[in-house]
This record gives sequence, C-alpha cells and structure tokens, in this order.
Amino acid sequence: MTNRPNNIPDTLIALSKTPLHDRLAIERAGLQLEKLLLQGSAENHQNTPEVEDTVRRDLHSIYESYETNLEEDFAKNALTSYAQLSDYRLYRRFSRLVSNECKLVHTTSGDRLLFVGSGPFPISAILFSAISGAQVDCYECSSTACRISKEILNKLGLSGRINIIHKTAQNASLPTLESPGDYTKYTIIIVGLLAQPKADILHRIRLSIAAHTRLIIRYSEGNRTFLYKGIDLEDPLYSELFELGEKHHAGPDDSVSSVVAMPRL
Repeated sequence: MTNRPNNIPDTLIALSKTPLHDRLAIERAGLQLEKLLLQGSAENHQNTPEVEDTVRRDLHSIYESYETNLEEDFAKNALTSYAQLSDYRLYRRFSRLVSNECKLVHTTSGDRLLFVGSGPFPISAILFSAISGAQVDCYECSSTACRISKEILNKLGLSGRINIIHKTAQNASLPTLESPGDYTKYTIIIVGLLAQPKADILHRIRLSIAAHTRLIIRYSEGNRTFLYKGIDLEDPLYSELFELGEKHHAGPDDSVSSVVAMPRL
C-alpha cells in the first residue's frame, strides 16, 4: 500500500478495519500507523487529515492493542528468558519522553512520584526511577497488569524502588480530618495517556493534592490523535481546575505530548 500524502485518509480508513483478534495484523497496522503519522512534530496541526469519528475510534482501539501486545510480549520474554530493558521496542521513545518530563518538573531523588495507569509493563515508572532516583508508586486498575508488573519488577530487582498498587485512581481516598488522603503524599503525579475516565481522575486529584504538587498530564495532539484519544486543553476541566504550564510536544518518532498542571487555588 503506497502512502502518498493525498491518500492518507484512505490508508487510515483501510487500517481502521484491522481485526483486533489478529495479533500479526495488529502489529503490521501499528507499525504502518507509526510510519505514517510520526514523521514530524506533533505541534504541527496544519496537515492533520480528516476522517470520520468512527474511523478515529477504531484506530485508537487498534493502536492501544498494538502497544498492549508489545508490553505483554516483552513481559513474557523478560520473565522466561534473559531480556534487557533496551530490548523493548518502544524503549528509546519512552526514554526521551520521561527525560523531558523530568526536566519539565525538575525531578530529584527526594521526590515521591505517582504514575497513574502503568499497565502490564511499567516502563515509564522504571525510567522515572532510573533517571531521577525517586521512589515511584503506580496505580493500576487491572489486577492482571498488577500481577505481571510485580513479577517483572521482582525479576529486574526493582521492587524496592517501584510499588504497584491495585487501585482505581478515580476512587482514591480524599483528605479528611482523620486522614490526609491517597494523593497528598506525592510531590509529582503523572497521569498516563490511556488512564480513564480522565475527567473523574483529574477531578479527584484536584480535590486532594497540595498546592506545591506538580502534575503532568500526558496527551496526544496533531496526527497523534489518530493513535490516542486527544484532549482539549481549553476545556474547563483543565483550565478551571489547573493552571497549565510548560509543554513537551512529541517530536519525530514520538507519540505522546506532556503538559505541566498546577492546581488553581
């Protein structure tokens, strides 16, 4: 299939029909989507093709399946044979992302981090710990993902630095007169791009965190909104609850952008 600029919408429509049960087809579709959409900076919105919303939603499901399959396959290999972190196909991409996020919020070893939505292979948490030296907790709503993550961290000798907690982030406890709440212990919170329902999670965080807490919201923009559901940073959900600060825009071969958010007093 030729990916000339004038037939990108047709290519996206064709890829949106990829059957989710066919792992090989999902892998091919994921690689083709990356080749098609990750050429330039995500900050450039001018050439974003137009397709039906149903096509976009189907592509989100396909690319999420592609990434989940990569995580599960690497986790399986890491648990049954010798595997290095750098063998993970998206390792360099996430290394760039986490390095930029650490710079955005000036992460140090004295910070206490929470990553919301860590998945079966907590690559972001591992990189935050390695780059900053900080203690990292993860909230993950899937019991299966939690089990796999804990096995991986134990195999890598990282269980003492990274803690996987089976919790739905939107139901984390709020501060009371008797208890500080679940979120108040953290100096930095990172909300994963696939963490849902995002509105409920962010509202719960805003009700809980202290004024000095730094929050990173991961999001997609530009062509990357064909890979992940985008968010409108002008939405009152963000602009009224948080003061949005510096951004990191996904560059070539990167898929995720980040924005720093501080709670409005």
